[in-house]
Amino acid sequence: MLFLAVFCGFLAENQLEHMIEHRREKEFMRSLVSDVIEDTTELNKSIAETKKAISARQGIDTAIKRGIRHRIKNPFSDFWSHIVNA
Repeated sequence: MLFLAVFCGFLAENQLEHMIEHRREKEFMRSLVSDVIEDTTELNKSIAETKKAISARQGIDTAIKRGIRHRIKNPFSDFWSHIVNA
């Protein structure tokens, strides 16, 4: 009889532990999903900002290359030429 009581106590404790672990597992999975969603949102923002920065840089590079090709006049060159030639 004592053996049966100890055995039933073991089964009850085992079942309780199983239920607790199952709850923890669900909680961890919810947390994981939430973290992945937050990280994805942050990565998408970072990617968009990086694309804007790359686009701006490409625009500046293109303008500089066009300026070099067309030899854009430096606005200060006229000023300095008047001072030097005066």
